[in-house]
Amino acid sequence: MALEVLRDDWDNFDKSTGIETQNFMAVTVHPQWTEQITPPFPNVWPPARDGSISYYAYAQYGVAFQHGPTISYSAPWARVVLRDGREPVREIYRTSIGDVIWSRASELWSAEHAQKYDEIQKNGEREIPAFSSWTRLPAEGDPGVRAIRDYYCQWKSDMGSLASKVMDNHGEFNAWLTCAEGAPAGRGIP
Repeated sequence: MALEVLRDDWDNFDKSTGIETQNFMAVTVHPQWTEQITPPFPNVWPPARDGSISYYAYAQYGVAFQHGPTISYSAPWARVVLRDGREPVREIYRTSIGDVIWSRASELWSAEHAQKYDEIQKNGEREIPAFSSWTRLPAEGDPGVRAIRDYYCQWKSDMGSLASKVMDNHGEFNAWLTCAEGAPAGRGIP
């Protein structure tokens, strides 16, 4: 839904990265930016009856190299705030995609590491609908709490300085996550 609110703005952007490179098969490529959206971030923490969440729009592109892809990310260019029963609020930060603020190269993972990464993704995505409607903090031992913490900590680790720009707007939630550096599953592309 958040991307639909921003559709006209995205359609007006120049998606060219201005980069010309050769991929691992010596084919010249001109990567294009693609639109992306963050997971939902609570605007009030600890959760309250407000039910207000934010999504941030950003862009990314990938370039395939012999060792695997490198993914590059822009800063957030917009925010969509959703509140129960109200029209979405659209905040535009930029009128162009801008420069790369974070890139990550693929890493070689063990089967165990990849399985843990996938498990965190599945558990987190399964819990997001309930998390988005929390009106109070569940008990610490609740499996949903662990799933949400792992999911957002993994997202932070994967997204580097992009995550920092988003988390700056959600300080109390970020502190609650209690992410260890590089945890839980490390960063990289499976």
